[in-house]
Amino acid sequence: AQVAMLPAKKLGEGDVMSFPRSELTALWTLALVFSLVADAARPATAASEPTIIRIGAVVDQTGGSTSPLYRAAVELAASQMNAALDRSGSRVKFEVIFGDSKSNPPFAQSEALRLINQEQVKALVTDSSGVTVAVNRLNYDPATPAKQKVPITCFQCSSSFINDANVVESDPLTQAAE
Repeated sequence: AQVAMLPAKKLGEGDVMSFPRSELTALWTLALVFSLVADAARPATAASEPTIIRIGAVVDQTGGSTSPLYRAAVELAASQMNAALDRSGSRVKFEVIFGDSKSNPPFAQSEALRLINQEQVKALVTDSSGVTVAVNRLNYDPATPAKQKVPITCFQCSSSFINDANVVESDPLTQAAE
């Protein structure tokens, strides 16, 4: 699926919160992931309990590239998506479970495993190219300890090798993950 990105509206005085363009892009990306996962959820009847879909967010909270805006962007996207679902009468709700990437791809991969295997998330959001490749390797490794494959989106990936069909890696698992 392709997403049309609208130009970011400049937030001015009196607006509740302002984010740099990269964080606004994060919100659009997260909204897309949330809507795709919601489409895959079972429809609930009006009398039933809400269907809670857990989304994992592996973002740098204590490492070298940490920013409080990463977590805030994910929380804002989830809040806005849940508000939109409420307005539409949907019984689907999103719950975000956070993991710390520490700007360390191997550590981020272990956090992703925790979120997938213990927290039972249905999708993951990551914050950087290196972390995304490490986490996405779990989807392609035949010996993965992950209990299930999950869709992954990166809200701040800027490396040109991500999704470039012409990039060749010596490690086939890294090639597949990119």
